[in-house]
Amino acid sequence: MEDFARLTQHLPLTIRYIEYMPSGNGEEWKESDILTITQIQKRLEKMGKLVTIPSDLWDGPARRFRFEGAPGEIGLIGAVSSHFCQDCNRLRLTPDGKIRTCLFSDDEVDVKEIIRGGGSDEDLKARLLVALAAKPERHHINSHLFKKCQRNMSAIGG
Repeated sequence: MEDFARLTQHLPLTIRYIEYMPSGNGEEWKESDILTITQIQKRLEKMGKLVTIPSDLWDGPARRFRFEGAPGEIGLIGAVSSHFCQDCNRLRLTPDGKIRTCLFSDDEVDVKEIIRGGGSDEDLKARLLVALAAKPERHHINSHLFKKCQRNMSAIGG
């Protein structure tokens, strides 16, 4: 982890760290088994002072930092320990033509039928607006309401 971060001290690269996210039908997990974003940040701070980069409209869920005087930047994404749902500006198009509004939900809206069926741009826009309206306020990881999504990340698009 530190080796990747060290690259940003000398090169204009962006390195992002994201907490483990329980997606797909893999093994069970416990929060105690993962590195939280806070733990990752503390490890990076041992390498040098991290300066917060002011957020902008396009940041999405990442909190951005750089080492003092460094040309590169580091993004931290806390999917579980510090959910970013309120800042999520993502829709994902799956390889089979579905729009997913949340990585942690199996709700999908089909756009392939419009695209392959000769639908108009207005038809596609209307379907995307349906997807946006269905975007959940937050995921329910660490809640009794949580239901692990059935698609692996590679089948979602990210």
